[in-house]
Amino acid sequence: MDSYTFRSNLKKYTEEAIKDLEEVKKINDIEQQCNKVSFDVRKHKQKFEELKQ
Repeated sequence: MDSYTFRSNLKKYTEEAIKDLEEVKKINDIEQQCNKVSFDVRKHKQKFEELKQ
């Protein structure tokens, strides 16, 4: 493999890796939002149960 091919492949794989990392970040952000909503729902449910009694 010549150096041009190597650099070309390296650039391509680096760009693909960056795109993958951006997707992972989006997924992690969504997961954090879901966890926050889940926590909020549990908190409100607990408050509702306390008020109901």
